[in-house]
Amino acid sequence: MGDTTLDRRRFLEALGAAGGSAAVYAAATALGLAPKPAAAGPLDLKPGGGRRVAILGAGVAGLTAAYELGRAGYDCTVIDAAARPGGRNLTVRGGDVVDE
Repeated sequence: MGDTTLDRRRFLEALGAAGGSAAVYAAATALGLAPKPAAAGPLDLKPGGGRRVAILGAGVAGLTAAYELGRAGYDCTVIDAAARPGGRNLTVRGGDVVDE
């Protein structure tokens, strides 16, 4: 415990303990240790022309993919193991039955 030098690893560990993973990632990108995030742009999907697509998972990503592909003209079928859509997003209200 006598070593008081602050190297990059210890700095990032302390920053993570104080500010969380977002602070560590921002510092790592500023130091050139992690890639800079790419800017998200608009989707440029080719027209589907009625092509059929199966999407596995009815979570937020699967439902968003079905929505965007449907707008581009694809015929989407969303398949999920659960009886309800939404993935891990779940609000339980009085009278609801949760199937695990």
